[in-house]
Amino acid sequence: MKRSLTSRQRQFLDALFSGDGDEAAVLQALGIMERTYRRWLGQRAFLEELACRVCSTRRRWQLLLARYSPTAAARLIDLTAGDKPETARKACLDVLTLQQRADGATGTLESLPPAPLDPDVAARMLSILAGEHEPGDADEGIEARPEADAPESDEPVE
Repeated sequence: MKRSLTSRQRQFLDALFSGDGDEAAVLQALGIMERTYRRWLGQRAFLEELACRVCSTRRRWQLLLARYSPTAAARLIDLTAGDKPETARKACLDVLTLQQRADGATGTLESLPPAPLDPDVAARMLSILAGEHEPGDADEGIEARPEADAPESDEPVE
């Protein structure tokens, strides 16, 4: 016989996932003792609902990342051609880090050979990283995708 959640357990989970996810704060706000919460964690129905909500939250987060990743990548590429050498260097590192994380997350690093990098882009990124190239020079070599043409904010990017 499958046991369902109590109204208090549902109230806790609703508060936990609608707020900032701070277990201790939610427990205190709802007047739930720590030992009661530990007991709930030993109940299959509670754990299943908790796992379901965690998966749902993770899925929403992944969809959000998938939606905005191309725009973010294009903005990083734009920053490599900026006027500030340190910003350009950090943008190059971020581009490389994002690609490495994406390869690791999808498991493509071992299954597929790396996509060839345009020699001009590679040379520009290496020269920026080495500090030999001034950002904003005429021979930029890195072209941003059209997604980067979004309106810019007034806040500095760094």
